[in-house]
Amino acid sequence: MSECRHGMNEADCDHCTAPGRASSAATGSRTGHTFALIYAPSLNPETFLHLNRQGDSWKIRHYSSPHRPATELAQSGEKSTRIVLDLAQLVIEHELPYEHSRKPTGVSVDDTRYWFDEIAKANARHGIGGES
Repeated sequence: MSECRHGMNEADCDHCTAPGRASSAATGSRTGHTFALIYAPSLNPETFLHLNRQGDSWKIRHYSSPHRPATELAQSGEKSTRIVLDLAQLVIEHELPYEHSRKPTGVSVDDTRYWFDEIAKANARHGIGGES
């Protein structure tokens, strides 16, 4: 199965399969689909990570460089080769809803420069990581 520009399997993405769905600007989401930058020290104590959720499907990405694709640290699904964890049990110290990906015209998860920079800003605001 191929991944859409929103970082989900194409068949599972509300953005790609139902582009007319209403959005909620207050949560940075569409119905059942949310995007956030999260700080989950048990996965990586040095940086915020990118999380997108849609219903029971989700992926967590680490943008370690503006020049390399993100590393998928964990995702839902029985066929996942990533870290197996229960997202509901993951301790998330900070979760910043992120509306910039919620629209079909939003920023793709493949835009590593953009997400690396956004995560660096979140790290600086929260005093996370070695560099300010």
